[in-house]
Amino acid sequence: MTPVLKLGFCPPIDEPRPAVSVGSTRNGDDGPGQERRGHRVAHIGVAILDGGIVAPGSSPGTLTVNDTFTLADASILNFEFNAVNNAVGGGINDLIAGVTDLTLDGILKITGSNDWTNVADNTSWRVFNYSGTLIDNGLSIGVQPTLGAGQSLRISTATPGQVNLVIVRG
Repeated sequence: MTPVLKLGFCPPIDEPRPAVSVGSTRNGDDGPGQERRGHRVAHIGVAILDGGIVAPGSSPGTLTVNDTFTLADASILNFEFNAVNNAVGGGINDLIAGVTDLTLDGILKITGSNDWTNVADNTSWRVFNYSGTLIDNGLSIGVQPTLGAGQSLRISTATPGQVNLVIVRG
């Protein structure tokens, strides 16, 4: 069986929990509302359970997961994106990369830097790079920056191997 790191709600147990690190900071229990931040490499499958939070960078950065990545329906992704520079990763925008098989679900919460009200339609930011199979259960957009009049944000999986956030008209 392939090991999988699971983050999210875990019922209380009597034994101490083992330390868990995926190039990230451990912030107490792995229960709802706890967050994992990192910009290193995980060589283990990751499952973000309901209530689990992942923030891939350290204001911003890239989390590389060289294995599967699974999001549950009520899991949360906290991402930082720059309105005036949509470079993929590189410390400019958050990114989760290196994923093999991806199960997309949960809620994307966006912290936007700079002015989003003047960003052109069809501008996109990369959320995930993956190399295997995509199961798209629908990543919804939660908190987001203020956009220009008539604009909205959408998740696009149209390009194989990529999950992108796109500004659209309407």
